[in-house]
Amino acid sequence: MFRPLLLGFVLALTWAGTSDAADVVIRPEDDLAKQVSLSPPGTRFVFSPGKHYAGDISPKRGQSFIGQPGAILSGAIRLGEFARDGRAWRVKGPRPLDPSGGECERADRSCFFGEVLFVDGRPLRRVLKLGDLNNEAWLQNRENGDVVVGFDPAGRLIEMSYRRSAFSGPAQDVTIQGFIIEQYASIAQQGAIHALWEPTQAELSSGWQVLGNDIRFNSGAGVRFGNKMRLTGNRVYMNGQIGIRGSGTGIVVDSNEIFANNTLGYLYSWEAGATKFELTDSLTVRNNCVHDNLGNGIWTDGENRNSTIGDNWSVRNRGVGIFHEISGRAAIERNTVAFNGSPGETPWNSQILVSGSIDTVVQGNRVEVSANSGNAIFVVEEGRKKWNMVHLHDYPTYVSRRNVVTGNHVTFYRSTGVSGFQSNGGRVGDLVDNNRFEGNSIRVVDGTDKRFRIGSDYLDLKQAQERGQEVGSLIVSSPLESPPDLQLKCPSGVGRGVLK
Repeated sequence: MFRPLLLGFVLALTWAGTSDAADVVIRPEDDLAKQVSLSPPGTRFVFSPGKHYAGDISPKRGQSFIGQPGAILSGAIRLGEFARDGRAWRVKGPRPLDPSGGECERADRSCFFGEVLFVDGRPLRRVLKLGDLNNEAWLQNRENGDVVVGFDPAGRLIEMSYRRSAFSGPAQDVTIQGFIIEQYASIAQQGAIHALWEPTQAELSSGWQVLGNDIRFNSGAGVRFGNKMRLTGNRVYMNGQIGIRGSGTGIVVDSNEIFANNTLGYLYSWEAGATKFELTDSLTVRNNCVHDNLGNGIWTDGENRNSTIGDNWSVRNRGVGIFHEISGRAAIERNTVAFNGSPGETPWNSQILVSGSIDTVVQGNRVEVSANSGNAIFVVEEGRKKWNMVHLHDYPTYVSRRNVVTGNHVTFYRSTGVSGFQSNGGRVGDLVDNNRFEGNSIRVVDGTDKRFRIGSDYLDLKQAQERGQEVGSLIVSSPLESPPDLQLKCPSGVGRGVLK
């Protein structure tokens, strides 16, 4: 698979306050934490190829961490020799880590456990009973730390994620570039790369640049954001809870591939999948390829202001493709959003969903709905009370007002999906009176023309226009000449490390 390398780009990226000291070369056997603590702000660390078992690093202002091709940062520890124990093999492991919180899909809450066992670099599935062991599974004794497998691990590389993060802290202007960053036991809501952003903290991180990395196999989030952070040209995949999440001002997420996240089975309606942003201002999410995540794709949830979400591909995610929730002004433009969600009437399976938000323009998007995916574009209200903070408006609950859905190209392939309005905590008439669908192009391939819903009423185009919606929109019907490409891939130039 493609791994972005941005070496030429990084050589041109120097922090304005960098010291005159020579690069510090880090070999796999070096003590990274000691080197960082002894080095001044602005130091540039260059990592030799190989696997560096290190973590919980607190960078200083302006420090850069540059991986040469083949440099891996791992949060795992290597386990010792296993002994035969009946039909299993057992080794003494470290003290079990405290579990995370949140909500799991499975009743056993096994998603809370941050330790993951790897055999020759491949993660195994955690089970809780000896009888469930097989060649693809492992068990941890949560009392004494013993690790048990159902196969002979002799001659195999056996590792267990254990360190909580690779980099974290409140430093300014940190650069992290060119690594594989993997196997960190990050807890839910926290990242293997964790730029500190908490309103109660005296110091906040700012200006971190995360460039051209593979960020994978971490138990919580791959990356957590802070102010003015830039995530460009990375692949973020197969993380336990979520790919990226965070808060702050001036965040840029540009030209990344984000896929196959939520491997530990968190409940995605709680918080899991590809991305989630909250309490942001002037967020930019552009030119990313977001696909095949077990949860929502691009998700702005909670007091996000002035967001720009454009030129992304969000396809085949289990939840909503692009979800703008209880937030303010946003432009959702020129995205391809296809085959997300699953069949059913709920708007929470839509390709694009605006919920309890104001002043959002959904414009010029390509939206495709198959028989196996959900709805097209919805505007909803849930009657949720506002947070105890400076709010977006003076209404007592989060309402959807002044949102415009226009100029989108929507295709339904043998689908029962629709677009429209739903209110769970008020009058659907308020949504109709204060939001607009207009000037959209709708294509129905082998299905009914009733493609608009207001509350429980399913309407054709003429009926929707009589209710003041879809004015200037067009609808065409056609037979199914060829099935849709459900394996739709992002084109060259979207994600995969392409810099704009």
